Amino acid sequence: MKKLLAVTIMILFISVSVIPSTGSIVEKKSTMPIARGDTLYVGGSGPGNYTSIQDAIDDANDGDTVFVYNGTYYEHVIINKSINLIGKDKNSTIIDGNKVDDVVNITADYVTVSSFTLQNSGNRTIYYISDSGVDLRANYSIVTNNIFISNYGIGIYLLWANNNVISNNILIDNEYSGIELSHYSCNNSIINNSVKQSHNAIYLGIKCKNNTIKNNIVSYCELAGINFYWDCHNNIVSGNTITNNYRDGIWLHDSSNNRFLHNNFIMNFRNVYFSDCTNKWKNNYWGRPRFFPKLIFGRMRYGEYNLLWVQVDWHPASEPYDIGV
Repeated sequence: MKKLLAVTIMILFISVSVIPSTGSIVEKKSTMPIARGDTLYVGGSGPGNYTSIQDAIDDANDGDTVFVYNGTYYEHVIINKSINLIGKDKNSTIIDGNKVDDVVNITADYVTVSSFTLQNSGNRTIYYISDSGVDLRANYSIVTNNIFISNYGIGIYLLWANNNVISNNILIDNEYSGIELSHYSCNNSIINNSVKQSHNAIYLGIKCKNNTIKNNIVSYCELAGINFYWDCHNNIVSGNTITNNYRDGIWLHDSSNNRFLHNNFIMNFRNVYFSDCTNKWKNNYWGRPRFFPKLIFGRMRYGEYNLLWVQVDWHPASEPYDIGV
């Protein structure tokens, strides 16, 4: 018993000696590596700051942040690394394409671009290739809290791009589309953007599937607020305000099995038009209180006949939804 008591006292003494003097318990460190990227600065007055955004990106490594101070930078930026490109203030940190080519081109996954004005991309060239404020051909990236204005082709262009987030951007007077998804761009989230004064505010074309378009305001567009063209399926369009578009609020061609839920359609020349497709409509607000099903007119082709067709929102909303961006 004496030997057992002595051993017990020794164990207690050793245990107490490894507890820090503050009385706190030291947690076990994670075996997962922690990314601690460096920050490279562009503009401003700091010693060693870069004068060119592209020079800073060229010297950056994956995981780094390139922080850009206020000013106008006449550049065409290529991001081919997994970095964060962050402006000091979206209203006064400007990247200007000088009406030539893309303003920012993203080819690496896991990129963030935030807090810039991106303007004056060049001319749209051929059908599926355009000059854009941001040309995104990668995955798992974020474009957020930017202003896109006066880009000749497209504000934000996604091509073969998956699992990206486009959020909280303002897009004004971008010639063809504010936001365009094309050629198998799938599983992207287009959320809380304000898009106006383009041919199309948001355009999906050629096999774009499983995208979410939510809580956007799209307005004053020449062709359509939201345009689905050719084999775009299983997308969700919910909680958007689609207003004052000069032709169609939503236009769909050969794009079925999409869901349109809880949207506001207000003062469009024509709220919805569809051809050769069937979609689901539920609880949308159609410009005035409605207590009976809302008929949605379009056309379906059967052989050589192009027939008038009707789809139905069986439970339209009686008042508009409060959607803020």
